[in-house]
Amino acid sequence: MKKQNITALLFIIIFALSIQTFAQMKDSGTYIVYVGSQAVAEENYTSEKLADGTVKTVSKVATTTFTTTTRNNKPVEFMIEVNGAKVLTTTFTGGEAKTLISEQPVKIIKTDATVIIENNVWSNFINLLAQYDRKKGGAQSFVAFLPSQSLPLSISLEKTEAKDLKLKNQTVSLSRYKLIHTKSGLELVILADDSNIPYFIEIPSQQAQITKMGFEELREMTAPPKTKQEIYQRALRETINASDKTKIMPIAQILIKQFEAAKLPQNANDAKFAWFREHLTSNSSLIAAKVKCPVLIVQGERDALVLAYHSIEL
Repeated sequence: MKKQNITALLFIIIFALSIQTFAQMKDSGTYIVYVGSQAVAEENYTSEKLADGTVKTVSKVATTTFTTTTRNNKPVEFMIEVNGAKVLTTTFTGGEAKTLISEQPVKIIKTDATVIIENNVWSNFINLLAQYDRKKGGAQSFVAFLPSQSLPLSISLEKTEAKDLKLKNQTVSLSRYKLIHTKSGLELVILADDSNIPYFIEIPSQQAQITKMGFEELREMTAPPKTKQEIYQRALRETINASDKTKIMPIAQILIKQFEAAKLPQNANDAKFAWFREHLTSNSSLIAAKVKCPVLIVQGERDALVLAYHSIEL
């Protein structure tokens, strides 16, 4: 009985793990396309990864269905259907992209493309971001392929920063990427999480913004502030981590170095560090704690020296 119970328990554990693993292989979502202030289109996608490394992503935009198949992050096949009728198929093999459009002759293009990028299929960027070498960093070159035009595209992708963004109901950690089409100079800005899922894509020259459904607030956060109050509110929402000196403005970094120099024994009597030594020996928080009357704290919305988080602390 004990042996049977152990066997049954092992089966349950393995079955549970297999379900969990299978669940991790699926992803789905919706991207909303805005031009100016108007929502003009939606992409609903479902992606499934198989054990052999094949990923099949089905995207629906109105009556058009796009199916992207990759294996180990490399393109295998791309298909477009309109109202259920197949209108385009592109297969990738042996350094060639073979495209069949309806009854037209097969078009063969020599290409070493490693990623598919199609108009209105924003989920394609997941595969592109997965190929970016974060350890190497910097601008990295890729060859993409636009199936509807049978066109190879030379692009550059660079991760420029990573930060936590405070939304109304949650905080999301996103990395900012700059994507440039080498020939035209067209630039896209992408905000994506650590699993390479884009949450926000912007094409400034076209006044287009693409947002993952549920994170529309990112449109407001990335738009240029229009009023002084909005500037201040954004400063409070995106407070700087004082321990990360790379995020502090240059003038403030200079002052920090002066404070650090003032701590050195050899500068103990140097008059030029007197002001810094005075501030090092005082603690504004302790002084503020002794104040019993109501206090109005006024924070300059563009103050580069006194950061917004200081006001919050007080």
